[in-house]
This record gives sequence, structure tokens and C-alpha cells, in this order.
Amino acid sequence: MNLKSIFLFLFVSPTYLFGQTLNPSRVIVGSAINTLPTDGEAQNVPFIIWNSSTTDTYSPSMQIANPNGRLSIAIAKQGGDWGAIGKGDIVFRATASPRMIFNLNTNNVFNTRKVQFGTQQNNFKTLVVSDGDKVGMGTENFPSNDPLFRLYVNGGIKAQELKIELCTTGSWCDYVFDSSYKLMPLTDVKKFVTKNKHLPNMPSAETLVKEEGFELGKITTLQQEKIEEIFLHLINLEEKVKKLEKENVELNQIINNQKK
Repeated sequence: MNLKSIFLFLFVSPTYLFGQTLNPSRVIVGSAINTLPTDGEAQNVPFIIWNSSTTDTYSPSMQIANPNGRLSIAIAKQGGDWGAIGKGDIVFRATASPRMIFNLNTNNVFNTRKVQFGTQQNNFKTLVVSDGDKVGMGTENFPSNDPLFRLYVNGGIKAQELKIELCTTGSWCDYVFDSSYKLMPLTDVKKFVTKNKHLPNMPSAETLVKEEGFELGKITTLQQEKIEEIFLHLINLEEKVKKLEKENVELNQIINNQKK
């Protein structure tokens, strides 16, 4: 087959490729329909590329389908088309499928492959998903010595609410109110603070720098521990004050009785 025959085969006679002569603005494989299919028809059309006319909703669009579901990609002509915000938005839509999955095959070598979203200016680091089950925002630096961490953010996080779950009841500091808990006397606390420049059982600034920060759940528990210890000291102090007040009343009564 010479070059001219190949050209005629591919471009002049689409019947050889698709089984029908089609409008140059559309390619439909696996169906004899020659108009933009309805949702019901499209489910049974394996492949469509459509450069739609002024009467169609989307321009252009592409679809891959089988009886189990359908993936469509389109450029909206106006806001609201397939949930698009405005004209020209590119929309991905899965219809009748239970979920849309992006599979990044690891090939048994973790943290070597990534899916990245963003702009050329930020080196496509707005959102980074690695094959090591880690997600980065503004960063693709995933330390290998952090097996328990999944999300890495280069920048601040602003949220209306943040919930830290406890693995066990022992993860919280109710142990402070246990009768067996040894509360450090304030005189010993003073000595410790004077020497170490931080509270007992709390990390120092040097430690936090060395460990590159702190775990929010752990540090919150330690802070709560100190708050509860303060309350224990206040309770003990109140008991001493009440005892002194009672003794003062008794002494005043003795003094008054002696004056009579």
C-alpha cells in the first residue's frame, strides 16, 4: 500500500474505520447514531468525540462508556452546564459509576511517583499525591521517617473546627486526678523551672527545634496535664486557706474571751 492509499484509508474514507460516514466534527464508535446521544443512548456508546454545534450544550466533548458507567469530559458553553461555574470551564463527569478512581501504580517502589496539580509558577505543587499514601499541599517533600503522617502542608491551615481523636482513654490526662498520681510540690516546680527554663514533662524549645515541631494531640494533652495540676494546687491551697480561716476564728474567740 502506497502513501496515497494510506491517506485515502485514514482520512477520506472513515467508513473503513468506524463503519459509517460521519460528520467531520464528530467521531462515534460502536453505534449507528449520528446525533448527540441522550443520556440513555450514551450509556451504550463506547466512545464519542463531539465538536458540538450551537444548539448543543457543550463544545467540544468526549465520552468513554460501557453498560457499567460513563466518563465524560466537556467544555461548558455557560455556567450551570454539568455544574460548571462559567463559560469555558472544563468539566469531568462520571455518570452511573459508583466512584472515580485515579490509580497511581507503585510498582513496589514507594514515594517515587506522584500526581501533581497546580501552576507552572508553583512547580505544580498546589496539590501533590504520592504513591506512598501521602498528600502534599505546596510541597512534595515527604520525609521517609514519618510513616504515621499522611498530609504535609507548606503554609498555614485555616479551619472552623479541628477534631483530634484519641486512640485510647489513657491518651488523655485524667490520670492527674487519680489518687496514686504524684503531684510535684510547687517548691520543686520552682527549682525545676529555675534550672531548666521550662515546666516538668514539657518539651523545651531546643527539643522542639530538634524534632521539627510537635504533635498537636500530644502537646494538647501535656498542656491539659499542667492545667489539671494547677487545679490540684488550687484545691490544696483553698483547703489550707479554709483551715487558716477556721484557726483564725478560733484564736479570735480565745482572745475575746480573755478580754472579758
